[in-house]
Amino acid sequence: MALAGQTSCTGNAEVNVNIEFVRTLPVAVVNAAPADVPEKIGNAYVDGMDILALGKWTPAAGSFRTSLDRATQILWADLGTDEALPFKLDVRLKKLAANLSIPKAMMDWADTVRVVGNDMHELDDISQEDAEDAAHFVETFLTYMFTLPKRVERFKARREAE
Repeated sequence: MALAGQTSCTGNAEVNVNIEFVRTLPVAVVNAAPADVPEKIGNAYVDGMDILALGKWTPAAGSFRTSLDRATQILWADLGTDEALPFKLDVRLKKLAANLSIPKAMMDWADTVRVVGNDMHELDDISQEDAEDAAHFVETFLTYMFTLPKRVERFKARREAE
């Protein structure tokens, strides 16, 4: 939001001073996770968005990878399988894809977020484009896996109550 104004100061006939001022106030952006995302997952996602806004691409990508990792842990627990949680995220992603019928394109994108997030532990810096892609993907993944099922559930409950 910009504030602007103008004032004039006149003394004698020889001096006429016009002062114009413009000041920009920052507008607070409040980042939020998609609806119905569990808090521990949402916290990592929001951290990533906050860090992304600071232009710190590498730690932002790390937060998005953490959000994805936490999401897969919760999704694994929801499977109700006796199989132990795979430690490695790539193994977990492959097994979840098979058990939850997640579209291949989404799982391919999840794997790219995993790889980008892993890059922060190497000597590579993450590019702005990669960090922003990770943000978009994770938001889409969280919406697909958590928000949409709850929306459908609420829709059905509302229709049944009518």
